[in-house]
Amino acid sequence: MKKLFPHTLWNRDTTSLLGCAASKFIVFDIIWCLQTTFTSFSLPEVYVNSLLAALLFILPFMLTGKKWLEYLVLFILDGLLISNLMYCRTYNSMIPLESYLLASNLSDFTASVIDSMRWIDALLPLSTLICIYSLHKRKNRGAEAFGRERGAYALRIKQYALTTLAAFLLSVILIFAKGGPEKAFNNLDNANMYTCKVPMYTIFGNLIHEANQQKTVFTPKIKAEIDNWMKHQPAYQPLADSIARKKTLVVIFCESLESWAINRKVEGKEITPNLNRYIADSHPLYAPHVLTQVKGGRSIDGQLLVSTGLLPLMSGCYAMQFSFTHYPSLVKAMKEEHPDLSS
Repeated sequence: MKKLFPHTLWNRDTTSLLGCAASKFIVFDIIWCLQTTFTSFSLPEVYVNSLLAALLFILPFMLTGKKWLEYLVLFILDGLLISNLMYCRTYNSMIPLESYLLASNLSDFTASVIDSMRWIDALLPLSTLICIYSLHKRKNRGAEAFGRERGAYALRIKQYALTTLAAFLLSVILIFAKGGPEKAFNNLDNANMYTCKVPMYTIFGNLIHEANQQKTVFTPKIKAEIDNWMKHQPAYQPLADSIARKKTLVVIFCESLESWAINRKVEGKEITPNLNRYIADSHPLYAPHVLTQVKGGRSIDGQLLVSTGLLPLMSGCYAMQFSFTHYPSLVKAMKEEHPDLSS
């Protein structure tokens, strides 16, 4: 058989590199699920999409036959996967698409970055080192010919393309069996299984979905869904006249403060003594029961939410996508109501 097909796709080098890449995605999924849920491992998407991603990541080796280039790609993949695991430990989600452009901001949070690391993450680069060692040890014993002849190269690429296409089609069948990408992702959100999306569709599938979300057009159907939802909500009463007539408004923004810390004591000492005094006064408006909106890097939209009443985007954040857009706000409303007080 080896004489008939001396340069088939699945020689030992290719199998080792593919196995290394595939194992990375599975190990990543296991570490991810240690903090979230292992529910995704009962679904075929985890295995099919991990194999598909692994096939795509050995493409540099398939095209060039250069192992050092493939090793570089695998180490870059290690860094990407570890970065997302560290992010998940704080936000239970992957790194948002736009946040990759804000990597320089990490210089101000070095301690937090270090605290997000875990020894188990070392399994990812360790798998690359083991693969390199095994391939070079085999080379010393006599490596297999990679087959750079034109005919062998064409055969290898054809076999690789057909295998990758088969994995891709299986992935497409699985997602359209659930109603298509949009419905498949939304169903996971509605079932409180949003942390399963990354193991099921890999980081890259989620980034593609996130990019498509940013192109969503506000349609009459979406408006109808919002109107229908609003009809079933309790009526929002206007503020009392005594508050509406006031000419001074002080808004206090606190970085990374959650309401559970308010009016709490540690060893007999108040955590937030000044805020406790303000809240105890009869004038402040205090709403402690607010759902956190930090998913997808949206924590920086807190100012927009309070100032304008607009909810964060489904994907991404206003500050990055619409930084030059003007919105109606508390500041503008007070300036119109009391122009004599504005500077």
